[in-house]
Amino acid sequence: MAVGRRNTDRRQPGLHAPRGPRTTAGGGGRPRPAAIGIDFGTSKCCVAAVRDGRVDVLENELEQRTTPSFVAFNSQQRLVGSDALDQPVVNCANTVYAVKSFLERTYDEVKDCYFPCHIQPILKGHRIEYVAHYKNRDQRLRPEQVAAMLLGKMKDIAESSLGCPVDRAVISVPASFGNAQRLAVKYAAQVAGLEILELINETTAAQYFG
Repeated sequence: MAVGRRNTDRRQPGLHAPRGPRTTAGGGGRPRPAAIGIDFGTSKCCVAAVRDGRVDVLENELEQRTTPSFVAFNSQQRLVGSDALDQPVVNCANTVYAVKSFLERTYDEVKDCYFPCHIQPILKGHRIEYVAHYKNRDQRLRPEQVAAMLLGKMKDIAESSLGCPVDRAVISVPASFGNAQRLAVKYAAQVAGLEILELINETTAAQYFG
């Protein structure tokens, strides 16, 4: 996947990127914020950075290169990624997965779908929302808010691995995504504290993530 600032070399679109953490000029050696690439998948997510001239897929806290696209809620806390992997079994009514498929979808498009071990989407105006029982009360969440939690998890993984702040990202999306869905991804990234450098198609991202 492409990461970092926009490439000005038209022969290799998307390959120009920061070479890992950099220090600020005359700033006492503190690392500058880095840019990352995120493969925002339906069932799992990956995050990468360019280090030593190559794209390096970063490992999460379990030393795995992919993180489940699961978000769950209980009376105590919010669980994201690997922490939520067992929640469809023990807490299915408060677990969300495949949230990417729900971005800017209408209620009519999903109302007849079957969602085993999944928060049931509801209608709010013309939009889809989830109702999660979180910290002993019901809370309404839009799909892009849940997507922001997953992107925030990818940001955390990158910051832990790179040892510096991360504030920019290139994110993969399906080629079929329309403008509204792409705007929803941009909103989710903003909530997660990431500036979108570019949205690229998943087919392009596959060249880097495999």
